[in-house]
Formats: sequence, C-alpha cells, structure tokens
Amino acid sequence: MNIDFAYKRENCFVVFEVGYPAGYLVYQDDERYAEIEAYLQEHPEALKDEPLPPPPSDAELEAQAEAIRQSLFAEYDLAVKQHTRWIALGIDKDDSKLLAWHEYARQLELINDVEGWYKDPQWPPKPEA
Repeated sequence: MNIDFAYKRENCFVVFEVGYPAGYLVYQDDERYAEIEAYLQEHPEALKDEPLPPPPSDAELEAQAEAIRQSLFAEYDLAVKQHTRWIALGIDKDDSKLLAWHEYARQLELINDVEGWYKDPQWPPKPEA
C-alpha cells in the first residue's frame, strides 16, 4: 500500500497516494476499506485532520447575496403582474397589496446601499399574498 496520507469521513476515507496530486474516496462497503483502516492503525501518522474549506471571499458573498436579491425581484415582478391583472379584471378592487409589493421592491433596491450588506443581508419581509 502506497498511502501518503488519508482523511477519515463519516462513512469513507479520502486517500492520497504517494506521487498522486488528487485523492480518492473509499467507502465502507468497498473491499479496500478494511485494508486502509488496518494500514492507518499501523501508521497513525498517515491519518490527518481534513482541512476546513476557506471561508467565502467578499466577492463570493456579494455574488450569492445579489443572486438572492435578483430572485426576490423576480418574485416581485410576478406578484405585481398578478395583482395588476386582478385589478384590471375587477377581481380585486383594493390596490393595497400592489402598493405593499412596490414598497417591498423599494426596500430591496435600498438594501445594497448599506456598506457590507452582503455579509449578513437583512431581507425585507414579503407582503401577504
């Protein structure tokens, strides 16, 4: 066995062999699992703590938050179309729901005026349907 090091996960090992830049997974139901487990008992120095992934960058956080914001704007667009149609057809004579959705969109527009808004975005509550 040519193991450089391995990480232990819940139901598998991530194994890195000498001379190979990428690891591979060996699950508990794989016949090699017991062999790797025995090897690591004999060579405990080869069992390493798996490093945590780096936290997302500000650019990644901002992109994620902006994607959510755009999806909320899309929901707003659909709701406004629906309420406008209901008003035009006389199904709904009260335009307060429509006004509530417009206020919601205004709050979505203003949210990114706050510096660092994307780090912990405080989304406005959606109006009642």
